[in-house]
Amino acid sequence: MEKGFKKYIQLHPEYKDRYEAYFKNVTDETNRLYTVEREGEREGYLKRIQKAELKIVKNCLNHGLTVKQIEEMVGFDPRPYID
Repeated sequence: MEKGFKKYIQLHPEYKDRYEAYFKNVTDETNRLYTVEREGEREGYLKRIQKAELKIVKNCLNHGLTVKQIEEMVGFDPRPYID
């Protein structure tokens, strides 16, 4: 259909600007939706990481490790996860 539509536009140049504007709008909207989807995936990924880090810190605290020991072991600051 796309090829047929392009041929039609070539035969009727008066519709060229309209077609280009429509195509640009469709492309822009597609890109916007893709970006929103990717941002949502990223937010979900970060939340899952935070939950995993919280579990690790709580388990380490339950085993009697200090904040300094936990930080050395896991490689991140555990203080934001401590109530």
